[in-house]
Amino acid sequence: MTSQHTNRVSILVIIPSLHTGGSERVIMHLVRNLDRTKFAITLLVLKKEGVLQHMIPDDIETIYFNFARTSRAIFSIIKLIWSRRPDIVLSTLGHLNLLVASSIPVMPSKTAYVARESNIISIRNKDERYPKLFNFLFKTVYNRFTKVICQSEVMQNDLVDNFGVKYKKTVLINNPVDFSILPVPSWAFAPHEKMQLISVGQLRPEKGYPRILRMLSELDVPFEYKIIGGGAMEADLRAMVEELGLTDKVTFLGSLPNPFSHLVQADCMLLGSYYEGFPNAVIEAHACGVPVLAWRSSGGTAEIIRDGVNGWMASGTEQLLQLLRERAFAKLDKQSIVDSARSRYDLPHIIRQYEKELLAAYQSKQ
Repeated sequence: MTSQHTNRVSILVIIPSLHTGGSERVIMHLVRNLDRTKFAITLLVLKKEGVLQHMIPDDIETIYFNFARTSRAIFSIIKLIWSRRPDIVLSTLGHLNLLVASSIPVMPSKTAYVARESNIISIRNKDERYPKLFNFLFKTVYNRFTKVICQSEVMQNDLVDNFGVKYKKTVLINNPVDFSILPVPSWAFAPHEKMQLISVGQLRPEKGYPRILRMLSELDVPFEYKIIGGGAMEADLRAMVEELGLTDKVTFLGSLPNPFSHLVQADCMLLGSYYEGFPNAVIEAHACGVPVLAWRSSGGTAEIIRDGVNGWMASGTEQLLQLLRERAFAKLDKQSIVDSARSRYDLPHIIRQYEKELLAAYQSKQ
């Protein structure tokens, strides 16, 4: 698997599963679009599950483990890396990154280890069972990576300021959007009689779906609201919809590998998150010309949303309700929203950045 044998840089990409989370979709973009004349790619999936499996290209070697928990896979990962000796190991998601970083001292020294960080660690660790332990581990081992790719400035600064990661090891690359697969947006045609609202994201506590539903129960204009995403909270959210009398207005669509056919029909996207690293759902909505209304929150969302240009970050429920009642989103220039998103997040532009940083990481080990 070494570059000496193939004349290409060999990459082992490791991911826990192929569910429809933002990190998983970014990894699919990478393995599908990295230049095959430069890179030989192998994908390792720790658990064979998730609706994105069909997106794996035929020319990619894919290895499946069968571990229910990421922590149980570490010895198998180490064994595979020693047997393959790739030029680069690229991992994503906090727990997996932490395991890889912890194991670097016993893995091949000529390999470059690159982490794609997907969270603001100081905030994410508060949700762990032992926050102080996780803070200690990140401070202790994360500097072992050759390079850490961050999606937002706040994520990058968090790693440097709070976990002692050397700034020169970090690089900022936003998440991509594949504009080539976007359907024609509905706003190019007649306006909707009922306001079409949508949210995209896994059904987890930090995503703030309960406060979205409570807000919508106070909205006194006609609307329909779609939720795209799956997760452990679905039963509780369905019960909440019934309790609030929203059954005829809210539709759960589950996890979808491609949300764009629904996004392009929306007038506005709602984001209830208490924190975000760099939300794919927001940039994908903007790629469809759909403004985003969000609660002001910690993380990278503020680096995407520009008040009165492509949406609003509101101080609270009352401001959001007022914006919805006034249909403020309808006054925004939707084509300008698309054009701005394309200039910042178009897939070929982001892929070139990844290729540059991956090659630099490889060269640093030669």
